[in-house]
Amino acid sequence: MYEEHAPNVYGIALMMTKSRALADDIAQEAFLRAFHKYHLYDPSKPLRQWLFKITLIDYQGKDERSSLCTIIPDCLCEKPRLCSESRKRHANPGFMPL
Repeated sequence: MYEEHAPNVYGIALMMTKSRALADDIAQEAFLRAFHKYHLYDPSKPLRQWLFKITLIDYQGKDERSSLCTIIPDCLCEKPRLCSESRKRHANPGFMPL
């Protein structure tokens, strides 16, 4: 499965991310998820399409995680605080970092 579909999965991830490193991560996560969830695959449907869907879901999940607020602890014994960018985002919902 990997040898046949890896170039296409990586290509889709690269088109979505425009980053080789991020595309590598997403493609790797997509194949790991596919191997773990292979028992859910319906063989009457194309494997390529199923892999692309997993890749898209992994991309969307990574995109959502990267847009979440960042929590940075001052130290292990103090309460965590929001980083300055996250504070700006909360104060101004339309804030877009440069």
